[in-house]
Amino acid sequence: MMIRRNGFTLAEMLFVVIIGGMVLAMGTREYTSLGHQRATSNAGNALVHTANRARSEAMRRGEVVYMWVRPDLGLVRVGTAADTVHMLDAGDYAATMVGNQFRICYAARGYALPGCTSVTAAQMVGYVRGTDTAWVQVLPLGQARRKR
Repeated sequence: MMIRRNGFTLAEMLFVVIIGGMVLAMGTREYTSLGHQRATSNAGNALVHTANRARSEAMRRGEVVYMWVRPDLGLVRVGTAADTVHMLDAGDYAATMVGNQFRICYAARGYALPGCTSVTAAQMVGYVRGTDTAWVQVLPLGQARRKR
């Protein structure tokens, strides 16, 4: 007489759980790395957008608009002497900002004013999270672009 079993043995279940755990452990590491890459990339793109916004805000208002970059505080502030138009915080991306502090003054025509701007050569600003870094180059005339 043959006895028919339904279900799995304990050894079979343990084998499946161990294999599943190994696959999950490998995937978690890759997922974390991908999160760091995306956060730094998004922060770099946000800085380029902020520089473009400062320029367009100066043209829209018809007055000088400043962009202050403060890596020591992790902040980029866009505004006039009286008010803040936009604020970019590296903490929103769980990243650390690196580079030198500088200021760019955008004239009403959209270009940087040489006497007011503290940038005389290209400045590099980076966002760091984990082992990933995204770099943005800010030029003396106020243009900003991502560097790979």
